[in-house]
Formats: sequence, structure tokens, C-alpha cells
Amino acid sequence: MNNSITTTINNLNNLNSNSYKVILNNNNYNNNYNNNNNNNNNKNNNNNNNNNNNNMIPSDQMKKKYPYLSKYFPSTCDALVKKVCSWVIDQKQKNTCRGVSTPSCKILSNNNMEIGVSEILETILTYIIEDLKENEYLLLVSLYFADKYVNKAGVRQSQILWLILISCILSFKMYSDSNKIQIKKIEKRFSIDIKNNIIGKIEVQFLSNIGYNLYIDEKTITSFITCLFIDYKINCQTNLDLIQSILFQIQSVIKTSD
Repeated sequence: MNNSITTTINNLNNLNSNSYKVILNNNNYNNNYNNNNNNNNNKNNNNNNNNNNNNMIPSDQMKKKYPYLSKYFPSTCDALVKKVCSWVIDQKQKNTCRGVSTPSCKILSNNNMEIGVSEILETILTYIIEDLKENEYLLLVSLYFADKYVNKAGVRQSQILWLILISCILSFKMYSDSNKIQIKKIEKRFSIDIKNNIIGKIEVQFLSNIGYNLYIDEKTITSFITCLFIDYKINCQTNLDLIQSILFQIQSVIKTSD
């Protein structure tokens, strides 16, 4: 399982660097590509890049604040963060369209929400690496099952940590050779007090909302990660940027074929 996911994410990281221009490690791509266009396109792309950069954490700051995310997902962590944020934003929009009343809860601004989610993913990844002694790609599997849960039941921003943590625990139990969970380590890592078998109760609720199905294969996780990057690319680019990127990739394929 780990080998399949490793192959998938490595391929997508390479694709990401060259095709999707996920921003954290890819300023050179933007500069090289823009130099091949006329002055008008340069101006448009520079403006778009400046707008995107306003919402980004510089790579040096990223490494300092989120060491594991920047180490294991250097060019993909921004896409992961935005995916998690979309759970809350999309749920709020769906409820508004349906006229469903929700508990009075102030949704964080996009920037603050992304910072909070980055901290959550960093903490969970730290738990996976240091406490569970597992491969970092367990985080991707956890996000996949968490996404299945959200599609069925939704999630509030205050529940994101618990949602991903429970998904991580269940994924670990399903796919790890050593499936022993130490409650004390969870309490210490996440600064929470676990009583009355609360994790077991939440696990049951989680499983019921994903149909008690924790099976995943390489094709499924590949599809999930690919869709995640495509959504990210579309949402972070103007139509002009997107068309130019596609044309650039077509030209690259033609050159490679020649």
C-alpha cells in the first residue's frame, strides 16, 4: 500500500512541478514560462502571480513553521491545505443554498483558516512520523477517508482536527502492521484529555458515515490526488493562465515525442 501511494505522489509531485505550477517551490517555472510570451502576457501573468503570492507563505518561513509539511510535501502542501479548507467553505455554501440554519459560528477568513489548517496538518503529520513511526503518505490516505466523511455528513471548522485525526487512526489500524494506538501519546501530542472511550465512539460514527469501508487501492488514491491538484490549479489560476499552462504542456509533449 505504501509503495503504491509513494509512487503516485512522487509522480504527481513531478507533474506538479512541471505542469500544475503548485506555488511553493515553483517560482522558476513562472519566470521561465513568462519569458517565452509577449510583454502583455508578461504583465498579466506577473499580476496574477503577485495576487497569488499575497496568499502564500514564503518557502523559508514554511520550512521554519511547518518543517514536516515542507520536507515531505514541499510542492503539494498548499493544495492539501486548500482542500481541507474547502470542506468548511463548501458546506457553508450548500447550507445557505438549501436554506438550512446552522449554529451561529463565525467562519475564519480564508487566510486565517489556511494557517489553522496548516498547523493541524503539521501536527498530524508529526504524530504520524514521530509517534506512529509510519510513512508520511498515511496523511493522504487519512485525507481521502476524511473527504468521504465530509461528502456524506459535512464538517464544521472546529471539528477538522478530530476528523482528520480519527481518519488517521482508522487508516493506521487498517493498513499498518503495528496497529496499536497509544492514548497517552495522542493526549500529549494534541494537548487533549481523552475520557470515556471517546475515540472509539467517534470511530464508530465515522465508519457509519463512510459505509464501514476502509478499502482503498492505487487507482482510487491516484484519482483522489489528481482531482485534488486539478481543482487547486483551476481555483488558483485565471482562465488565461490555465489555457497558457495547458498549451505549454502540449508543446512539451510534442517536443518529447520528437
